[in-house]
This record gives sequence, C-alpha cells and structure tokens, in this order.
Amino acid sequence: MTNEQEKTFNIAIAGLGTVGCGLIRLIEKNKDIIEFRTGKKIKIFAVSAKSKEKKRAVNLENIAWVSDPMEFTNFDQVHCVVELIGGHEGIAKDLVFQSINKGKNVVTANKALLAHHGHEIAVLAEEKKVNVYYEAAVAGGIPIIRTLMQSLSPNKTSQIIGVINGTCNYILTEMEKSSLSYETAFNKAKGLGYVEADPELDIGGIDSAHKLAILSSIGFNQKASLEDINTNGIKHISLFDIKSAKELGFKIKLLASAKVTEHGFHHEVAPCLIPLTSPIAQVMGSENIILVESNFIGKTYYRGAGAGEGPTASAVMADLINISGDKVKPIFGIPEQQLQTIEHSIREFENSFYIRINIRDEPGALSHITGILGEYGISINRMRQKDHKGLEAPIVLLTHKTSAEKIRTCIEQLSKDDICIGLPVCLRIEDI
Repeated sequence: MTNEQEKTFNIAIAGLGTVGCGLIRLIEKNKDIIEFRTGKKIKIFAVSAKSKEKKRAVNLENIAWVSDPMEFTNFDQVHCVVELIGGHEGIAKDLVFQSINKGKNVVTANKALLAHHGHEIAVLAEEKKVNVYYEAAVAGGIPIIRTLMQSLSPNKTSQIIGVINGTCNYILTEMEKSSLSYETAFNKAKGLGYVEADPELDIGGIDSAHKLAILSSIGFNQKASLEDINTNGIKHISLFDIKSAKELGFKIKLLASAKVTEHGFHHEVAPCLIPLTSPIAQVMGSENIILVESNFIGKTYYRGAGAGEGPTASAVMADLINISGDKVKPIFGIPEQQLQTIEHSIREFENSFYIRINIRDEPGALSHITGILGEYGISINRMRQKDHKGLEAPIVLLTHKTSAEKIRTCIEQLSKDDICIGLPVCLRIEDI
C-alpha cells in the first residue's frame, strides 16, 4: 500500500437526498480543513440512489455510480458505508447488516433503524470488530451522542429531557406566535417540507421515541426498548391550550423524558407544560434542546439546529472524521452484553397536571366535575372557567402533585361522563 493510499479514507454513500447531497458539498468545500485536521483525505468512492437521472445540485461526474447499494460491500477499497436511506426495514437494514458482516465501518443517520435494531447491530459490530457511528441520528447538528459517550462519561446520569423533534416544535411555536390552529400550523410545516412522508412519525411522537431510546441506551447504560416508552403526540393540543398555558405561566412542548426515580425508570414522550422561564421554553421553531443532569456536573443544556442539510451533513462528516482514526468502540459506549435492563414504573410517579375539560353549560356541572376529582383524591391548585358561547364551557385547572395512575383513571371516567363534551386534555407539568 502506498503512502497516498494510507492517507485516503474511501466512503460509499447510499442515499442522495438532502443530507447526502449536503455531505458531498461539505466534503468538497471543506476538504482542505478536513485533511489538515485528520491527516487523511475523505474520498467519495461511490454513490447510490433511486434515480441516477434526477437533477441534483452536486457534481457526481467523478464519482462511481452504483445502482444497487448492496454492491458497496463487495468493494475492498471502501472503508466505510454511509447509510442515508432511512427506515428500519428493507434496504437500509440489509445494507447496514451486510456492511458490518463484510467488515466495513458504518455511519448512519437512521434513528428508526437504531431504535428497532440497535442492539442486534451492536452485537454484530463487536463480533466483526467494526465501528458504527450515528451522531446525525439524534438532534441534527447537536453533538449529543459523542458528548454522552465522552465528555459526560465519568458521570452517572439521572435524567435526559429534550425537545428533539423540530417539526412538532415548529407547529407549537407557530400556534403560539401567530395564533394559528393546529391544522393550519401543521399544513404550514408540511408546505415547508418539515413533515415526514408518514406524518405520524413526527406528530405522533414516534420520531422522538426513536431518538430517546438511543439516548437512554448511552446515558443510562441500558437496553432501551421502544415498547417501554409511553408515547403520545400533539394532535390533541389546541390553540386554546397554548393560550391558556401561557396565561398560567407555561409553554407547551413535546418532551422526550428519561429519568431515574425512586419508583423506577420513567420513560415517556408527551406534550408537557414547562415554566416560561425554563431554558427549554426558549427553543423556537425547528430548533432542538437537550438537558442532561448528572451527578458531578449537574444540569447541562445542548441547543441547536435539530435538522436540515447543513447541521445533519456536519454531524455525518464528524462521524466520518472520527471513524477514520478511531479504534473499534462499542456502539453504546460499553459492550452490548453489559447493558442493563432497568425496571420501568410510572405508577407512583407524581407530578402536577394541566387539565382542560369542556363541560355542558348547566347548573351544577362544575361542582360535578370537582366532585369526580375529589373522589380520586386529586387536589386542585388553580382553576379558571373561560368565557364561552353556546352550550359548552371550557374549564382549565392545575392540580397539586398526584400520581399518574390517579390522573389516568380519573380522566377515563371524565371522558365517559355525560356532563363532558369531547375528550378532556391532560398534560403533565414539568418543573425544569
């Protein structure tokens, strides 16, 4: 092998969407600084995508085109396969597993694949002695994966809480800022290309759950499972809720939360009320923010662009730079067999809650509602009956701290009560 060959790190890119094209542009524009910092040339050996004829704002003339990305694994010259196809099954999964089996390093931005198959991938990568890096899979340009694995590694993590889906944060921000209905804000986000082909991945909280499973595996050294994450989205949040929360001193954010509590491990994605003064409340539009609390540092916050061509391509490129010089390391920071299974429990986990109920405008309706809350031992902290028109009256109340189990069963009863119109909205209040 010549000296020039030793200094060249060949990659093959599968997927030439926004991130793939952004990565090619970044390599071309910053090739001098990349080589200066690594002592190596990152060279694009081959690319693959659905259509070769599609017009792209990048020059592919000097790069080999491969119709089937699975062929990447047969090229001895390729040191690393970059998977930017997406999805947790099909070609993306096959390419990653076959690349590892053939002894090739992998860089991916595929959070769904890692959330569903990360532990299988980890076992195989350890067996084949290759690296799999995935900084771009969580929070775009925020270097949270490497931070958890390296900078925070001496610490014991007690909680990870974040706004990690830019689409939902954009929708909630537009509702607040421009007094838009949920439907109007959603359509605006869709028109800007922020919404996944399957919208439920974003607005249903699934994307956030994928990312939270990855963060939990690293931060808590556990075998995180999607089935253990209680996942709710934002479809039931109305402009009325946004305004009511603000009047009470809160903002509504879709939070991904992982906490170690005295009653077990709390793992949830759900819209929550947070104080207006919280750093997390300041994140607007498609930005992301992540809070990590650990025993020797306390609370640290990481904020930045959670998606987009530049931030995500930068994260992929950082992985390529690191993987070109790193020794083989476990995917989640420690060997997969050492990851623990943590007991999950939110049964006795206590919080205050925001409840919005539309009740019939008739005598005794309000006392009927407060009576049901009293039956479950739920104490009211603040309550407001809003101005109304027609036959229904919206009631907003904040509870004192109570268990999630009590709230859940109480809301179930209220939803079936004849005095209530429509389903009540119940959101946890996070004091962060």
